[in-house]
Amino acid sequence: MSLTPRGMSIQEAYRLYASSKLSVNRRYQRKLVWSSKEKVHLINSVQNELPIPLFMFAKFDDEDDRLEIIDGMQRLNAIFSFIEHQFLDEDSLCFDLEQSTRAQIELKEGKFTEFGPDTPRMDADQCAKFLEYQLAVTIDGDGNEDRINDVFGRINAGGRQLSPQEQRQAGLVSEFSEFVRKLAFKLRGDSSPDILTLNEMPEVSFDTPREKQRYGIDAAEVFWCKHGIIVANDLARSEDEQLIADLAISILNDTPLNASREVFDAYFEKYSDDFAAINAALLTYGAERLSSEIVSTIGSIRAVFETDGFASFRNCVHERPRNPARTTFFAVFFAFHRLMSMHGMFADDLSKIRIALQNSQTHMIRSAHHSTTDDRERNITVIQGLIQEAFVKKDVAAFGGAHALVVDLENSLRRARYEASRYEFKAGVCRLSKPPILDPNMYQKLARTAGAIANTHPGQDGFIYLGVADNKEASDRICMQTGQEAIEIGKVYFVGLQSDLAVLGLSIEDYVKKLLVELANEPLAEPLKTQLATTIDHAEYQGRPFIRMRIPAQENLTEFGGQYPVRINSETVDLTSVQTLAQAKLFEI
Repeated sequence: MSLTPRGMSIQEAYRLYASSKLSVNRRYQRKLVWSSKEKVHLINSVQNELPIPLFMFAKFDDEDDRLEIIDGMQRLNAIFSFIEHQFLDEDSLCFDLEQSTRAQIELKEGKFTEFGPDTPRMDADQCAKFLEYQLAVTIDGDGNEDRINDVFGRINAGGRQLSPQEQRQAGLVSEFSEFVRKLAFKLRGDSSPDILTLNEMPEVSFDTPREKQRYGIDAAEVFWCKHGIIVANDLARSEDEQLIADLAISILNDTPLNASREVFDAYFEKYSDDFAAINAALLTYGAERLSSEIVSTIGSIRAVFETDGFASFRNCVHERPRNPARTTFFAVFFAFHRLMSMHGMFADDLSKIRIALQNSQTHMIRSAHHSTTDDRERNITVIQGLIQEAFVKKDVAAFGGAHALVVDLENSLRRARYEASRYEFKAGVCRLSKPPILDPNMYQKLARTAGAIANTHPGQDGFIYLGVADNKEASDRICMQTGQEAIEIGKVYFVGLQSDLAVLGLSIEDYVKKLLVELANEPLAEPLKTQLATTIDHAEYQGRPFIRMRIPAQENLTEFGGQYPVRINSETVDLTSVQTLAQAKLFEI
């Protein structure tokens, strides 16, 4: 063990932060959850030169000054966001940016927005004392990941502000806990990498109705909150992860969980029988299969309430909607899951299901603290009886996959900001002219881009979406043609393919067929050309059709028309002969 205790001035810490040298491992770190009041209180302690708790970092590379934050992420964010004019102190003063050269650089680079001249500033002496304040810091120089997990768990498992689920997950890395965490991220629409810089954490944290701190995700727009299954403040406390764990355990055990805090605790206690059993069950069942089933089932439920006009799940099932609809959602989820996965059926008449579920909460057996297996089983039976007439026998894999594609769309559109070279967005195959006409070169562009994505990312899939505009100008043009507003997701605009379909006079099925024929005629090398024909899917998002082309990972470089294209950020370029040889070696690793 190599622990190095020392002091670190706020000025030094801010330099590391501004240089993106402070990282966060999201396998065991929470989101940014501190309230504005808590942040102001910390700043007041610093200004009054009062001691604040120890900060813990880990160093993984002696040649790199990057530090991973083990404890103190919320406090560091509070300090740096105060410097960068995110909030005022107790005296309604802001930090004077003229007193920090580094902060001025960050401002000029557009990293944050300065308060107006009418907002009073701290004086020079106050700013100097603030920047010189010594943080008590301990740096673990061994870079032992297992020990860091253990340390984090010991620090946080007893934390008073943690929710029960956050306490269970703190410092725990197992197959099941990782499954819950990753699926929770996916269903929130948060598909960021596991390792982020502290600068990026606001992008993956929640704004709630009570706390508007300009974070990247509006909790009210996340599925669980938008449909009233849990409230926004519970989402910020990872209650969605407990809900997912509940669904997953019930599926793996093939019976509704006898849900109580003590029962949930046992599945996350490292040496318990339940912990061993659920991890073994997940291995047998398959994490990918379980994730697909949960996402497809939720996608089907979303289709019922988001097609032909949005209706909140809670508002539908509650006669007087006030409280979250968790009990009824659990029953509806398993009614759908059993009809789909066990009986090979698919929700056919969506409006009929919505009507059948109206005020269904009145039929539920509810308990404030403990849901028994028998009560939950009865609730599922009641819901299944209400909706099964609206289900029909179909290829559930194909149709369930279409609903799962909606969740994948939201995640891809948000993830693209982190991995731009793996994603390409096109509004369609028609030019945005007056009138719009088919762009005869678009199919070539799509095939070349597919090859470039495959060449850039050995071992990783990539994606092309049709029905998404990557800039507002293109989005506005299409919206004028369709009369519909674009849906902004991440940094792009979902517009759908209605305009293309109208211009070409095609159904979405015929549109896909034409796309397949045209791609087959392009000079894209095998096996990617043939693979594309089996990886093109289409679905609807809020009633608008779109297409996803998945670019499967390739074992070798893919040629297009005698050249080897690659992606540099969101641009496609051809490699030189020397670059081609270098890139080919990446596929041999």
